[in-house]
Amino acid sequence: MSTHTQLDFGALLEMVGAKPARAGKRWDCPECGRPGHVSVDFAKEAFYCWHAGCAFRGYRQNLEKRLGLSRRLSPAEQRERRQVLNESQRAAEWLTGKLRTYRLRLAAVHRRLLRTQGRAAEKLRANPQDEAAWSQLALAYHSLPKVRSALALVEDAPIRERLAYLTASPGQRKEMARRILERGGLSAAKGRFVEIEICCPGAVVP
Repeated sequence: MSTHTQLDFGALLEMVGAKPARAGKRWDCPECGRPGHVSVDFAKEAFYCWHAGCAFRGYRQNLEKRLGLSRRLSPAEQRERRQVLNESQRAAEWLTGKLRTYRLRLAAVHRRLLRTQGRAAEKLRANPQDEAAWSQLALAYHSLPKVRSALALVEDAPIRERLAYLTASPGQRKEMARRILERGGLSAAKGRFVEIEICCPGAVVP
């Protein structure tokens, strides 16, 4: 038996620089450096980095080729691995499209709230007794931090949390954003902490 057939799939991944993520079932990517972005299917011996533009994906054969341990696959193995890779590609495209849609939607809401905040502040400078303007300002102060939390989640959260957000119900999404708001932010790639702006500067009324 050759040396490389004795190595399990996890050992091959570690030999090329991938590492199991600290939490969850994903691995850290050795190419783009994103933590927890590599999905690993040990049954099919396939791996796929979900970060857009990263080329770290393939099968045991790809890892063995990197390490100089490659062997020739049977036609059946080649067909199966192509199918798995195509499915992973479609899933990544679905995720990218969904995240882009949510990000654009949330960004539009954020812009509307900022405009509401600015208009209300102008009205109150002219007339501090304007009850409708006070209501609009209160809405902006109340809603902007929540929208910013959701934006941070779809833009900066680890991939598993973004997937959870996309498949959650509206109530669950609100709860996820609320927890981020309570913590004041979230942990993003490479341990970076993304802080959420709680206050709404520029809306102070004299």
